[in-house]
Amino acid sequence: MLPEPWLITACNKPKLTGKTPAQTIAEDLPRLKNALSNCAKQVDDYLQWYEKQIKTNKYN
Repeated sequence: MLPEPWLITACNKPKLTGKTPAQTIAEDLPRLKNALSNCAKQVDDYLQWYEKQIKTNKYN
């Protein structure tokens, strides 16, 4: 069984645009943290879906 299409999407990979370390920390780091958090959420959603499928199919 394949997962729902919305569970498998590419993670956002923001480009680094800061010209200085201070700019990178102030502007890029928050975008990178957000992208990483969103990607981790997708993985968690998939793993929860997968575990549910295993439990559901175990007794069928």
